[in-house]
Amino acid sequence: MSHSLESGQTYFGSLQGMDPAEAFAHVEFDDGGAVVSRVRRGHPVAGLVGESDHLPQTLHYLDPVGHLVFCNCHGTGSSTSTNGMTINRVRSSRVIHSTNTECDYESVDGMCTELDGLAQWCGLSTVQTSVSWPKDNPGDKSVTIEAMNKPSIELGGAFGISIGTSFTHSPTPKGNVYSLTDVVNVRTYTEQLKSWGEHAAVHRMMQDLMCLVYGKPCQLTLQSIKREDDQYGPLSEGDERRWWRKAYEPDLGRRMAEMKPLDRYKDRPLFTLADVDRDALRSWLDDYQLWSRPTGIAVSSMFQKGTVVEVQLLQIGVALEALGHSLWMEETSTDSTQRGRTPSYPELIERVTQAARFDELSLHKAWDAAEWREEFNTAFKGAKHADNPMPDPLMATDRAREGLKLIRYWLAIRLGVSIEQLCSRR
Repeated sequence: MSHSLESGQTYFGSLQGMDPAEAFAHVEFDDGGAVVSRVRRGHPVAGLVGESDHLPQTLHYLDPVGHLVFCNCHGTGSSTSTNGMTINRVRSSRVIHSTNTECDYESVDGMCTELDGLAQWCGLSTVQTSVSWPKDNPGDKSVTIEAMNKPSIELGGAFGISIGTSFTHSPTPKGNVYSLTDVVNVRTYTEQLKSWGEHAAVHRMMQDLMCLVYGKPCQLTLQSIKREDDQYGPLSEGDERRWWRKAYEPDLGRRMAEMKPLDRYKDRPLFTLADVDRDALRSWLDDYQLWSRPTGIAVSSMFQKGTVVEVQLLQIGVALEALGHSLWMEETSTDSTQRGRTPSYPELIERVTQAARFDELSLHKAWDAAEWREEFNTAFKGAKHADNPMPDPLMATDRAREGLKLIRYWLAIRLGVSIEQLCSRR
């Protein structure tokens, strides 16, 4: 038995890391991480005379179920009474189910996430179904559902990225429903410890990839992490098996409330893993510091509900500018001293339309690339600057959609997808 790290779960146990050294604590998980309420009794007027505790970034918690590590901690207030009873509340945005009582988990050598849309994009699934009608009695129909893990897809790169399958099955039905969950995970695995943020950035790049592939928001969920110094007992020589620790960080990837998963039968990807050049994909993921800014800005527009169309236009306009700047940085990377001034906004957008092969793909029925850039820039300036005419809402919506489509097609071409494939799947 172990802790279930999900919203709504509560636990009671002992907390270490604050003064005094040990105190009773109540833990409640929510959509922001976990709230730890430490309860203790001290001097009758301790809370009234300004007694304060040092709050470290990492706290350790122990109960009969196991050990939890709370990271990125900050105080959210306290309450006290004249009888000396004090409750201190601490919020943690990252929780790890661990056995290492010394580690702060600022660095890890492995991270595993679940990513919606990945199964269809990779062509991986643990589930196979078949329907049969016996020849001797055609009226009797039988259905067979089989789940079996498939070999992982090794993408490699600087973070040793791999894509693998997993499934869960409950033999006990809920009502009349038997459940089988088919999941595809992304793992990063490095020989040396790297910061939590570096691993997380690569996983967010994979989330951006799925969102741009489908043109819809795709959820990313942290599953587990790994460190060589957080294993059960000594490691036998030659044994490659490792323990991965369950982890909880709701804000690791982009998300929004009441997010629905993709429909594997209706939501079709612009391109699949079979269409891309693996070396190009590895290079794009390794260079996350260069490409994560434009893709992140573009994808974030998918996770916002209720915003006016001008806001979406502004975000896509900024994403196009960031992408043009990244292309310019790449062009001049061999001799950065000769860069000179940063290109203007129209010049940056021109780089994007060229890289996305705007005219070859006929990305607009009526305009060529130069005409589209002029129309987009006019609408963008209208939304951005108060002294320019506000763009018509329908026009703003069309330009924002076209700008996002441009980024999606740029990524496809960047990853080696052929023009012919893109033309056939539009």
